[in-house]
Amino acid sequence: MKTRKIAYFELITHFGGAQQASVDLAVRLASDNHHITVFDAFGCCDPFAERLAGTPVDYMILCPNTKITTYGFTKLPLWRWMRILKSVPEMAILIRRLRKRFKESQPDVIWVSSFKGATIAAYASRGLGIPILYYVHWWEVSERILNLAVFNRIGGFIALADSIRETLLRQGLPKEKVFVCHNAFDPEVLEYKAERPLESPLPDLGKPTRILLLGTLVPRKGQIKAIRALALIAEEIDAVLYLAGDTPQNSKSAITYREEILATIRETGMEQRVHLLGWRNDVPQLIRHSTMLVLPSSAEGLPLCLMEAMALGCPVAATPIAGIPDLLYGGKAGWLIDMEDPKSLAQAIRNAHSGAPSIQEITNIAKSLIAGKFSIENQKNQFLQVVDTLMERNTRAENR
Repeated sequence: MKTRKIAYFELITHFGGAQQASVDLAVRLASDNHHITVFDAFGCCDPFAERLAGTPVDYMILCPNTKITTYGFTKLPLWRWMRILKSVPEMAILIRRLRKRFKESQPDVIWVSSFKGATIAAYASRGLGIPILYYVHWWEVSERILNLAVFNRIGGFIALADSIRETLLRQGLPKEKVFVCHNAFDPEVLEYKAERPLESPLPDLGKPTRILLLGTLVPRKGQIKAIRALALIAEEIDAVLYLAGDTPQNSKSAITYREEILATIRETGMEQRVHLLGWRNDVPQLIRHSTMLVLPSSAEGLPLCLMEAMALGCPVAATPIAGIPDLLYGGKAGWLIDMEDPKSLAQAIRNAHSGAPSIQEITNIAKSLIAGKFSIENQKNQFLQVVDTLMERNTRAENR
C-alpha cells in the first residue's frame, strides 16, 4: 500500500463536530500506516488532545504558552482589527514555527479545515511547494473570502456532500479543485458505546418524550429555537429538552448567547423542562436514551450527530441546509424543518411523540442510508484519492 505523509494543521480552541470528524479521520489514516502529523497551534483544547492520546498520530503543540488563542473579533470591525493587531507578534511566532516543521517533515499534503487555518498554513508553506487541502465543514464559503489571494495557494477543497460541492461551484470555486468526501463512523463501535452506562445521570429520564440537541452553545446551532418549540407543545406533551454542548470560553458572543438561552428558558417558563448538560463524552448513550434528536441550525456541513442518531434508530429533525437534505433523503429519513419557524420543529416533536408506525419506516430508511453510503472505507478512499490527485498535480507542476 502506498504510504502518504499528511500534515494536519488547525487552530483548535474547542472540540466541536467538525474537529471530531477531522481527528477521527486522521486516526483512521494513521492506523492504516499513513504518516499523519497533527500540528495543534495552542494546545488549549483538552478533549482534542485526549482523543489523540495513544493513537498512531504524531501530535505536536506549536505555541503551548501563548496568551492569544483567537484571531479577530466577531462584533464591531474596530475591535476586530484591534484584536488582529494585538495578535500579530503571536501569529508571526506561530507561522515561523509551523514553517520550520513543514520544512523538517516535508509532507505530501497540508490538510486544514478552517479559513484561519488555511491562511496561516499558506503563509507558513510559501515557496515550499506543498499543496494545501481545505476540508470545508461549512455549507458555504463567502465571496469576500474567495477573492482573497490565499485561495490561490489552496490546491483542493473537500465538500462533505454533493449539494455542498454544488454550492461551492456556484460561488466560484474552480470545478477541478472541488471534491466530495463524506463523514463516516464505525457502526459497531457506535452500538457498543451506546450500550454502555451514561457517564452521569440524566434528569427526567422518566419523561415520555426526551428531545436531544447536540452542539456547541453558539447561535447557529439554534438552541433558542428548540426551547421555543418545546414551549409551544408543553401543555399537550410531557417532554424534556437536553442541550448537550460546551460554551467556548474565548468567545464573548458565545458567552452572551448562553445568557440569552437562560433568559429564554425563564421567559418561556421552561425551567423544569430544559436541562443544559454541558460537554459530554457519552454522546451515543445520550442518543440511545432520547426519543428524538433535533438540529435547528442555520449553518452546518454534514452533521455527524445526525448520522449517529440515524444509525442508532433515533428519529431526527433538522433544517434543510448544506448536506442535510441529502442525508435525510429529502425528508424520507427524518423530518426537515423550517429554520425560522418554531412551529415546524414543534410539529416534528409531535410526530416523534405519537409513536406512529411511519416512524419505524423513517428510521429503517435512515439506518439503510447510513450503512451504505457513509462507511469508513468509503471516507478513507475518497480522501486518499483527493490527496493523490493533489500530489500528482504538484509533481506535474514541478516538472514543467
